[in-house]
Amino acid sequence: MKRWSLWAVAVALAVALAFPAALAVGQTPSPGASTTPAPAIPSDQTIVRAVHAVAGAGAVNVVSSPGNPVFCNLAFKGVTRYVATAPGPFSFDIAPVSAAAGPGATGTPATPTAEMTASPAASPTVQATATGAMTPTTQATGAMTPTTGVGGPGPGPQARVTQTPGATPGAGMAIVSGSVNLAGGQAYSLVAVGQPGNVETLSLTDDISAPPAGKAKVRFVHASPDTPAVDVTVAGTAIRLFSNVGYKSASDYAVVDAGTVNLEVSPTGTANVMLTVPNVTLSSGAVYTIYAVGLSSGQPALQPLLTVESVGGLPVPSNPTS
Repeated sequence: MKRWSLWAVAVALAVALAFPAALAVGQTPSPGASTTPAPAIPSDQTIVRAVHAVAGAGAVNVVSSPGNPVFCNLAFKGVTRYVATAPGPFSFDIAPVSAAAGPGATGTPATPTAEMTASPAASPTVQATATGAMTPTTQATGAMTPTTGVGGPGPGPQARVTQTPGATPGAGMAIVSGSVNLAGGQAYSLVAVGQPGNVETLSLTDDISAPPAGKAKVRFVHASPDTPAVDVTVAGTAIRLFSNVGYKSASDYAVVDAGTVNLEVSPTGTANVMLTVPNVTLSSGAVYTIYAVGLSSGQPALQPLLTVESVGGLPVPSNPTS
């Protein structure tokens, strides 16, 4: 296993001091957050987090070879904080918490450290609006035209399927195993997708750098195994943010005006809305990913998962889900 460094503790402390509470959906960063200089991730370090998007699966542990817990007790729609490790190959197993044996079986890392604690955050709804939140600099009507990075005509290149077929789930066995090469100075999201019995993992390259003042960055990740390729549009407009994003694909990041917006997800080339994402507040200086998770035909139902990568160029210390 790669050695988790003191740099992770420094990041956690810096972020905790700058943002003592997790950024909830509908909240905005404190004034001036978007102008905070973005610290570069050292070239001899990389940061990674985990996202549980496996429809119908229970809580899981992400374990690094040779069996050391990294992310523990991660439930469906759970998102961990970023943790730091050295660049290079990172091999892992994802196993049900109920199947774990020995240290970490209850979801507690064998060597508990601040940067390795990965209990899922609370789950506010997408419609939640924080009291006392700053007024968006630009309202959504006509304001969500991306300035860069629209995901079209095809899905972006960030998502890579990294899994190796896992063993049949059982006592102490992984539901999927994989390996990803982590580059220095880069942030990643390791995403478990699929359904029980057919789980895969995606490695997403996260751009945590701050957008320009008054802007936010957002991308879309298709993680619903029975849903066709989709377009994402601003409700009530002809503005298409992302086009033809297929399952296990991620769009490019779009740089958009900060504001609150209603989004609609439709099968590519149609106007048949299959998922609405209402009242999404995209705050100035923040970077987001919207996942489509769940099932179009089955349970859990198709639903959005809004995550935050960074605010003002700083990785968030924990992650709300929605």
